[in-house]
Formats: sequence, structure tokens, C-alpha cells
Amino acid sequence: MKKRASLLILISLIFISMTSQDTKHIKAFVSGHNSNYDVQLKINGKPVNKGDLSGLKIFNEEHPFKNQLQDMPPFIQDLMAFVLKEGENTIEIKFDRRTTNFNPPRKFSFGLRSSIEYIPFYYVSSEKESGTITSKFDLKFKKDKSEKEKVTLGNKDAAFIYSERMDVFQATLNGNSLMYFGGTGGLTDLHLIKGTNTLEIKYVPGREGEVSYYIQTPNFTKKVIKKIPKDQVDELQIDVYELKE
Repeated sequence: MKKRASLLILISLIFISMTSQDTKHIKAFVSGHNSNYDVQLKINGKPVNKGDLSGLKIFNEEHPFKNQLQDMPPFIQDLMAFVLKEGENTIEIKFDRRTTNFNPPRKFSFGLRSSIEYIPFYYVSSEKESGTITSKFDLKFKKDKSEKEKVTLGNKDAAFIYSERMDVFQATLNGNSLMYFGGTGGLTDLHLIKGTNTLEIKYVPGREGEVSYYIQTPNFTKKVIKKIPKDQVDELQIDVYELKE
């Protein structure tokens, strides 16, 4: 057990050391509500993992770290896949819920985020207990360290709101309340209806300075950055948007 823990610590330190250096490469973390599902994942036709995807790291095909894993134990190697590429990527996700511990059960969602940004560059969700999702997404690599990190969303059909850490964050779509976040950041889906949708976002910033949140729909992509003066700290703020499906 001690040997396993030591190896995990070692591999974590290697990941951390590579995060800011390999600007020409991609390292992605799996996110979303998928730990209660059996999942079969393929990216660019290559099987990545089956069962629980928690802890999985996904790299691009040419990542230099690939050669360093050859002497590591299988359970470490199973947590990594080298399948991403610059440009268009294809993805297939088969999922089947295996537990009923949540009431109502959490719907399936799957995302990929970079080691720098918590906002997913790929995201899908489903109300079904089981099914198959196939789609495509694009990736752009940073070419050098001087290039500013940008959020690049791959699958433009995704619709969600991502909020950073705020004391209160509540979104309402067409009068229906979406997920509430208090004291932390998070992501909630947007299920738009045909025609015009009214999105109302209420938030209470807990600090002076810059706060932000991100809205993504098939027809609207925006990172909202707010400058919070001292007199607005701990005060309710409301932003309203008109979105079309």
C-alpha cells in the first residue's frame, strides 16, 4: 500500500512539473457527473477506458511524457491515454448508470478540461440512464509560452454556464431556476427552447476586483468579466440576456 501511495505521489509531482512547461502539448482532465456510470470512451477511434473515468488524464498523441511511462506499473499507465490531436477530434461515449443512490439521480455529464482552465473545452450531458453520444470537437495548441491562454470550446453545440468562485451564483432560464452555487464555482446546463430565451444571472461577489463567468450556447459564446468596486462586495448583482435557440 505504501509503495502504491508513493508511486501516486511521484506521478502527481511529474504532472505538476509539466503543467506550465509543455505549451505545445495538451493535458486534459475528465470532469462532469460520470462516476456513477459504467462508461466506455473512445477518442479518435481508440479505446481510452471502461468503467469509472475518475482520475483519468488524456494527452495528445505526441506528448513527451508518453515515453516516460514505460517502466511504470500498469495501474498508473491505465490512468493515462495519449489520443488527442490538434484540429478535429472524434469522440464516442457509451454510458450506463449503475447506481440509484441519488434521488433524483444525477444525470450523466462528461467534460474535458485543460490543466490551466477549469472551463471544459468539451462537454456533453444526457437525461437518459444509458445511451451513446458521438460528436466532434476541435483543439488548438499553444505554440509558445508568450501566447496568452484562451478558452477554446471544441463542440459548439454544448450549452452551459460556468461560474467561478462567488458567494452566491444562481441562474434562471425562462423563469425556471437552474443549479445554485454558494461559495464555490461550478457548471450547470442550459436547455434552451425554440425562439427567444431569457437568461437571468444573479450573483453576490465576495471580493473586490475581477470576477467572471462563462456562457456557452450553439449561437452565443461569451466570457463575462465584471469589475467589482468596493461598494458592490456582498451585494446582489443581476445580469439579463436574451438568447435564441
